[in-house]
Amino acid sequence: MNAEVWPVNADLAPAGDPVARRLDRAPGERYVRGPGRPGTSGASGPGGPGFAASVAAAGNGTAASPTARGSLARGIALGLAAAALGLVVFEVLAVPLAFDTGLIVVAIFAGRIIGLGVRSGTRASLTRSRRVGLALVIAALWLVAAEVVNWLFAQAQGGVLPLGEYLIQVYGFQVVVQVIAALAVAGISAR
Repeated sequence: MNAEVWPVNADLAPAGDPVARRLDRAPGERYVRGPGRPGTSGASGPGGPGFAASVAAAGNGTAASPTARGSLARGIALGLAAAALGLVVFEVLAVPLAFDTGLIVVAIFAGRIIGLGVRSGTRASLTRSRRVGLALVIAALWLVAAEVVNWLFAQAQGGVLPLGEYLIQVYGFQVVVQVIAALAVAGISAR
């Protein structure tokens, strides 16, 4: 029995040794994110977003299609479509039915569908932080549009208050709760 210890590093192995070999790439490269990096094939690494789609597509010898990965434009489009739906619901409940506290629930609903729209539209094409940021921007724009449309309807009915005073007098602190609810839920839903 030979008790000789083989060196761990291939550089230390005796010259011409058939057992000593070098790896084709560093072991950690398979975890590097980003398209065009060695070992990623454009996916975001094992367990990351887009990995399952690229593995499924690799099963038939093709790369993951752009529609399977999503895109920024698709995320914006689905987020804005969700915001439009939320705006309609907000205005239907706020204007003719004169809801006030119930609009917090509408803000939660709108934040949820905006976040899910952005997440399903972008898929793996954006990092999580950028996807959440996009959802927050769209949710903030939705809330501004909802409050301004509501105020404009009040102006058309003979209201004379400026926007800020109108919101304070009609909704008070509920506007702040609507902002927090819509943004929090949109951010969590887009993750």
